[in-house]
Amino acid sequence: GRATRAESAGWKHRISIRGVDRNLWSPNSDLADLLERTLIDGLTELDPSVDLGRILVDGEPSLLMLRGTWAGIPTSVGVRPSGTEAKISVTCRMSRHPLHDASQIIEAMGDALELALQS
Repeated sequence: GRATRAESAGWKHRISIRGVDRNLWSPNSDLADLLERTLIDGLTELDPSVDLGRILVDGEPSLLMLRGTWAGIPTSVGVRPSGTEAKISVTCRMSRHPLHDASQIIEAMGDALELALQS
């Protein structure tokens, strides 16, 4: 049958953490390393086949992007501050719906950001 829009779009979970000092954020920081470990460790607990690595995106110096596969599913996770507001967003995208719910891992990344970037 024909894929619905939701199926063809895969799986996405985005959170925005408001009221933070986005100037404290850097993708080349101990905090970014902590977020990467939180993500990798959390995903590994759900399914050990994790192959994600940091990539640089031209013109996006404040973006932390991790891309690769998890549980055989093409996956990307980005952490990006707003250009205009006191907020930072974490977005996870997978090409299809995972067998395990990874949203709590994204929420844990948000908790760490909120704690570290209090304004």
